Amino acid sequence: MTELVYQKDSYVKEIEAKVVNIDGNRLILDRTIFHPYSGGISNDTGEIIANNIKYRVVSVKFDEKRDVIHILDKEFKGNIGETVRLILDWNRRYRLMRLHTAAHIISAIMYKDYNALITGGHIDPDRAKDDFSIKKMDRKIFEDTIIKANQIIKKNIEVNIRFRRNSS
Repeated sequence: MTELVYQKDSYVKEIEAKVVNIDGNRLILDRTIFHPYSGGISNDTGEIIANNIKYRVVSVKFDEKRDVIHILDKEFKGNIGETVRLILDWNRRYRLMRLHTAAHIISAIMYKDYNALITGGHIDPDRAKDDFSIKKMDRKIFEDTIIKANQIIKKNIEVNIRFRRNSS
């Protein structure tokens, strides 16, 4: 299974990895800094460099075994086992991270103040959207929530990331 380096350090911008599988323009590597599309969050993009050839990473997703598939802009001309360089589009990643954090702050306020849960959502680099299980659609609720979220953000509180282990 692909090692998800971004889960340990989401600020890593470049690493080397080994090619595990090749299928045309689709690569599986032993480790990655590219976050796949999942949980309503758009995937990272960037470049993979192999033998002085640059490949644009246009999409990233999980396969059925939870390996990460890096979809490139053209067919990969390398070999299994070779080392490649991964370079993240940091500006895109950072915008996604900021919107993801903001979405968590907003959802916490919505839950605490209105007992509203997220029923759906999506985060792209330029916008984020969440749907809530709120009984009454009232613009004032959302305006107040945004004011509270901005007050929290201004406090510059450190963000801690934790993962739950599955009990199975």
